[in-house]
Amino acid sequence: MTHTQILAIDPGGTTGIALRLKNGELHTCTTSTKQELFDVLYWAGIEQIVYENFAAEKISKYGLWTVRLIGAIEMAAYQRKIPITEQVPAFRRTHLEKAKEALRGKGVVVHEIDATAHLLKWESVHGV
Repeated sequence: MTHTQILAIDPGGTTGIALRLKNGELHTCTTSTKQELFDVLYWAGIEQIVYENFAAEKISKYGLWTVRLIGAIEMAAYQRKIPITEQVPAFRRTHLEKAKEALRGKGVVVHEIDATAHLLKWESVHGV
């Protein structure tokens, strides 16, 4: 079975990354600099980007950082003509346990779990 190659991103000070490959494999990592995230955004073969959006009435320096990363995600998707889906943080909650199970024993951090939950939620909504 061939899957859509999906990049899911939980942006922030430590950005969680989840990647579903065409062969169904799931890979995760984190980035801690904007340059690392920029490199991820230009990985070959990405067909869909899913990311967690950000909203706040007052914004901290960490919130501002997240907003800047989201701008970079949107720009890279636009430049590469890759469809993007923005998901609210609460949207991933229904798939957190599935994400934890998928990553059990892999020594991941919470941001990787969150990105994976967003990926799994997108797949469930789109029948993948």
